[in-house]
Amino acid sequence: MDFENFKYHEKNLPIKLDEKNLFFEELRKEFLKEMKNSDENKDFFNNYSSSSIEFFMFQYSKLKMELCESYRWRIQHVDTPDLRMKLLAEEMFSTLKQKKLFNLQVEWRAENIELESITTSADFHFWCRNIDACFLVPEITDEDVEVLKEYILSDSYQEPNDFLRLMWQDYDAFTEGFSFFAMEYPEWYGFYDMRMGTGSLLLLPNNRGRKEMEYIMTFVEKIKAEIALKKENEIDVPKPKPLKNLYTNAELFMNEFAMKFETDPHIIEIFRIFKKRIIKDKEKRKEMEETYNPYNVNKIDDEEIDDTIYKMYKYYENFPMIGGHQWRDAIIISEQKYRLKTIHSLIDEVYEEYKLLNKLGISRSKSKKEMLMDLEADDLVTIRRKQILEGRKILGEPEDFNF
Repeated sequence: MDFENFKYHEKNLPIKLDEKNLFFEELRKEFLKEMKNSDENKDFFNNYSSSSIEFFMFQYSKLKMELCESYRWRIQHVDTPDLRMKLLAEEMFSTLKQKKLFNLQVEWRAENIELESITTSADFHFWCRNIDACFLVPEITDEDVEVLKEYILSDSYQEPNDFLRLMWQDYDAFTEGFSFFAMEYPEWYGFYDMRMGTGSLLLLPNNRGRKEMEYIMTFVEKIKAEIALKKENEIDVPKPKPLKNLYTNAELFMNEFAMKFETDPHIIEIFRIFKKRIIKDKEKRKEMEETYNPYNVNKIDDEEIDDTIYKMYKYYENFPMIGGHQWRDAIIISEQKYRLKTIHSLIDEVYEEYKLLNKLGISRSKSKKEMLMDLEADDLVTIRRKQILEGRKILGEPEDFNF
């Protein structure tokens, strides 16, 4: 397919890197808004649980934006290592903001501090998804940056997966609290705590979280009682059809959604290529699971090896292979070491840009006022606030967040 007329062709994009980053971030938000306001997809989402729809919408809009951004690489296998490394360095720098916000959340939950615009713990999930626009994050210091750089080259470094990127602020998941998920405390957070002496924050009580959960469970119990009473008064009422969960096989659901509702033929084609890659990866993994190879204990498939070698081929300089490993592991580790070393060298540049933008009062995202409006309109935030207020009302307490 000819992509010369593609709406997001590189010729139609800003030239400056910071402007291009902002363009695609705004594009992601536009895609998300379109999904939420669409009438065409309502029947599609009626088949799935409401708790997973918001997650799916965010993931889909993010993937759609990334596919538009990387369309050349997708269709022509063209790569730009310098740009990709800079973006990876910026993403790594953002994890520093996530950690500083997480520390604030812990203190907020212990009721040691109050934070502007924060009314419930769900607000932190909103800022997790918009971390670079979060005005609550304390200013990053030289010491913070040195800790991040040390972590990048340390043996403690752990590659964050796509799920963790959405869960940086999930206090409950990390502390085995009230969460549908259970995750280990991120290696990055633990490393920062060890270097900066902030580990004791995790010993603080989750006062606010426990209060929120009391109100939420009160609301849930009322709903359960109403449903039970309704069942008693109804005869032979057919059971509602169980709703599927969008957390499962999310990538395939995204492609199903794209084939149903996308209208731009270029975007449909990119999704088609993306789905083909997903299916191929699944087939490879299944093949590897069925075939035991004592020399491939980490089950690194040929596709991953090919991709890694291609990345290494496109880098601008040669670098040595890491010794002492089985050859598949050596290829993966060597590429990772080089990539992290390059990202490490770019962190100072990203930090200088951060300081310059702060000094000039320039934001790469929306204004504070606009972000607060987005916060108020966020589905997860709205649902959590409604549940808490309803719970307080049931208990005969004021319908506010002063508890």
